[in-house]
Amino acid sequence: PAEKKTCAPDTTEALVRELNENRPDLFVTSGHATERDWQIGYSYKNGQFRCAAGQLFGLDLSGKRFDVRSPNPKVYCPWGNCLMGHIDGPEAMAIAWMKTGGVRQMFGYVVSTWYGTMGTGVLPYFLGSQGRLTLAESFFFSNQALLERLGREYPGSLAKNIDQFHIESDKELIQRLAQQLGVRSRDEIGLLWDRDTVAFYGDPAWEARVARVCNPDFEGELTASEEDGGRTRFVLRVKSNVDKAFQRPPAALLPHRIADVKIEPCENADFTVADDFVMLRPRGTITKGWEARAAFTARKAE
Repeated sequence: PAEKKTCAPDTTEALVRELNENRPDLFVTSGHATERDWQIGYSYKNGQFRCAAGQLFGLDLSGKRFDVRSPNPKVYCPWGNCLMGHIDGPEAMAIAWMKTGGVRQMFGYVVSTWYGTMGTGVLPYFLGSQGRLTLAESFFFSNQALLERLGREYPGSLAKNIDQFHIESDKELIQRLAQQLGVRSRDEIGLLWDRDTVAFYGDPAWEARVARVCNPDFEGELTASEEDGGRTRFVLRVKSNVDKAFQRPPAALLPHRIADVKIEPCENADFTVADDFVMLRPRGTITKGWEARAAFTARKAE
């Protein structure tokens, strides 16, 4: 269980010690960052993490350096950090995290975060699924949820592209991009901003999962049964464990790619079937015990 504790205003040394001595499996950060540093204090003075020649280290407010030597395999989730995923050369922070920080998988923004939905969407799938989804799968579904919302709420937007991202030096950039692209809302331009600007590093087949220590927001089960004529019937059953809307739509990977999909009606949810996954979007109010069932048949893709 989580514990609330107090600490010194400058947490640089403590964070490095945690990485070096206790060797966590997961490290999560937010706040200000660039390709060269992570600024620990977002709204107050604190130290920094920096790197040099592939060596990750902490630098406290007095200028004292603490090298990170944490070789145990881990995953790093800088879900709210600008530019942490941008590898612009050998001195990039991401390389140091993977070299002396022991990171085997990570994701990060290659531009300034700004809108943030792609990065924030990974953790609800990864932590919220309580071991059902790997980090790579959680990253995939965060992107697919973004695409589903963009296509559903803003028809035609999937064909639009942003090719300028210097928001820090150009304060009028978002407004100008919205005018150029004919964008109708902040959410639309934000989804477009996030769509292609978060990178995933590491072998996606390497299975990083959290241990189940509590009930996830929803329980999900996908079943498949063979039918006559070479078709397979898939059923995704979802049950809510909470009295609130899901942070991200429940989803499941299919065992193989499919084609020729025929969807059966669903009373209290809409669902999207792609060639390798199904994603369910609840309708109405979610209360504890709420259940939905998405069913469809398909052929195995050639």
